[in-house]
Amino acid sequence: MSIKKVLVPLICLGCFIAIGQWIMQSSPEASQGRQVQAKPLLVETQTLARQDYQITIHSFGTVQARRRAEVHALVSGQVLELSEQFKAGGVVSEGDVLMVLDASEYTVALQEARSQLANAELALAEEIARSEQAARDWSKQDRSQIATDYALRKPQLKAARANLETAKAQLAMAELNLERCQVKSDFSGRILETFVEVGSVVNPGLSLATGYETQAAEVRLPVDAKSLPYLDLPEQVVPVDVTNGAKNQTPVMFRNPLVEPKEEWSGHLVRTEAAVDSGSQQLYIVAQIDNPFLTKLGDTRQTLKLGQYLDAEILGRKLEQVIVVPSASVYQGRYVYIVEDGRLSKREIVIRWREQEQTIVSEGLSPGEKIVTTALGQVSSGTPVAERSGAADLVNSEQMNTDELP
Repeated sequence: MSIKKVLVPLICLGCFIAIGQWIMQSSPEASQGRQVQAKPLLVETQTLARQDYQITIHSFGTVQARRRAEVHALVSGQVLELSEQFKAGGVVSEGDVLMVLDASEYTVALQEARSQLANAELALAEEIARSEQAARDWSKQDRSQIATDYALRKPQLKAARANLETAKAQLAMAELNLERCQVKSDFSGRILETFVEVGSVVNPGLSLATGYETQAAEVRLPVDAKSLPYLDLPEQVVPVDVTNGAKNQTPVMFRNPLVEPKEEWSGHLVRTEAAVDSGSQQLYIVAQIDNPFLTKLGDTRQTLKLGQYLDAEILGRKLEQVIVVPSASVYQGRYVYIVEDGRLSKREIVIRWREQEQTIVSEGLSPGEKIVTTALGQVSSGTPVAERSGAADLVNSEQMNTDELP
């Protein structure tokens, strides 16, 4: 009985050992995978070289009249007639009669002035005769005494001549006041707003209408401080020859962003404002557009309107022999990727000028180096790359994270 108790556990233990050895001997051999190698990152590159670059500064502004004008009454009277163009939007030329005032009072004043002039001429003629007679009478008397001016009627003659000149001036004023009963435009342009109607009574100095000249318009363009060194700015008003165009002046190209295809207008800088804006620290420069409100035969552009918003491209200075890279290749405004010996290298740079499409680099890059133009995002330096030619923007995220499996 005691032997059976000892043998049974031993037999069970031996069976378990035998089964374990059989399982270990019959298990399949584990295969060893090949060493995984990442595919080279496919990128496009651009070989750097020095080149001349034309700076273009972008700004914006609204169309303003170069000269605004007001029509005033110079005499009093009731409005009898109004021109067909005397209304908002009306087109007028210098010298056009805009309204006619009641001239009855000034017609009478003109007649009175003519009568006074005739009386003054008569009085002068009489005084000349008296003066000559006084001179003859004095000559018949004792010549040992010197004749006084009063005795020869010289002051009276002088007064008569002065009265004649006054009468002439009063006649000229009466004629001018009568002429002013026809209110004329002193500018060529368009009427913005009118303030009187037929039957209104006006007085001297009263504003009758406002308008603006159409020969030229101005646009105020804000320019930030970092852009000012790249502009040739006129510090004073530049004379403008509207007929022959501006010469040796900084050109500006304007575009209407609300119209497709975008209409273009050419202009030029004429002056800078006297001070920098204290809030934005920007300097406003003024550009002029010649004949922006007129249409020419074959011109399909819309005429500009006051207050219209325009984008502007100001032609700046030309930089010689600089390194230019695509702006899309610059990351966080401070580094780019270049290819060295088949691997990526992150390079810190210093930017001199940046536009939407291109960036000028002053430090960090040299001619002959290859800059990566493919959008990469965050990639580690040392990543192997393969270059390809073309202009397509490659997406390499799958290549960057895919392992080669057995």
